[in-house]
Amino acid sequence: MRKSYIPSLIILRTFDMLSHTLTRLVAVLLTVVAVGVTSDIVWFSIVWSAAFAHYLLALFYSKKKIHDLVRRGYRVLLWSGLTMLAGAALYFGQFSLLLYFGVHHVFNEVYLVNKRLSLHDKALRGRFIRSGLILNSMIYVVLMRNYQEFDWVPDEVFFSLLTISVLYFIYSVRSLIGILQHGDVIDAIAFEVIGLLLVLLSLYVDIRLNYVVLYHFVFWYIYPVSSFKRQGHGVVLTYIVLSTAMLIMFLVLSPIGPFDRATSEYYFRNQFILWSYIHITVSFMLSDAHPMWIRRIYNPSLA
Repeated sequence: MRKSYIPSLIILRTFDMLSHTLTRLVAVLLTVVAVGVTSDIVWFSIVWSAAFAHYLLALFYSKKKIHDLVRRGYRVLLWSGLTMLAGAALYFGQFSLLLYFGVHHVFNEVYLVNKRLSLHDKALRGRFIRSGLILNSMIYVVLMRNYQEFDWVPDEVFFSLLTISVLYFIYSVRSLIGILQHGDVIDAIAFEVIGLLLVLLSLYVDIRLNYVVLYHFVFWYIYPVSSFKRQGHGVVLTYIVLSTAMLIMFLVLSPIGPFDRATSEYYFRNQFILWSYIHITVSFMLSDAHPMWIRRIYNPSLA
């Protein structure tokens, strides 16, 4: 290999390692722009339309996973059926979507990063995951502290627990320095740093659940592109066209579209809640971004 190639390879490798962080930053910035430039009805139309497109895309690109799940035998099918019944019970029992989405969100953020880390020490990996779960859970709770699910707890309690979780996270990350490459370390802490900055912002601005929800959808529009690139430009183009077409279709049908606003607003809101429960519940069965003990329930071959 010629020496002139080495800097280019280093740059490409660094960009690849930081792609997760860059995706998060872009998703945060786009969410901030959407919050800043839209009115209430436009905002909710964007959130609901992005949600429906996200949920349909997730099902469409999970066809193989669904097929594999069905072929894993009656025990997996039984667990899957019980999981769907549990999700239905939560929906009809009006369990807090804020709490249910919070579990989904935290698992996604922590375990997606965990998949990317080239860390072979199980003890260090386990401690890092635990500290990430605790810290991200506390960040989410503190950001959502003004909702009725949490507003009965004094802020001092939440911020004290947040401080402890930050210290534990720093302790776990310090153990990784020297073991991981710099780009991996940045990826490992980027979301937590962003989250803590949002906590500071929340002292002056009311952070709403839908802000976090839209960030989640935007992130998942961008995140799959890197894996699709490995399958060829045609796959990437198909994904971009399909996701864009779905978003536009739902925006046309939404309250800002040409149809009756009152009807579509009521319908969209209710359908958003229903499909959010379905999507989160199904993700437990299909997504890799969960603890191994959950994944093994639906894929015994991981044992």
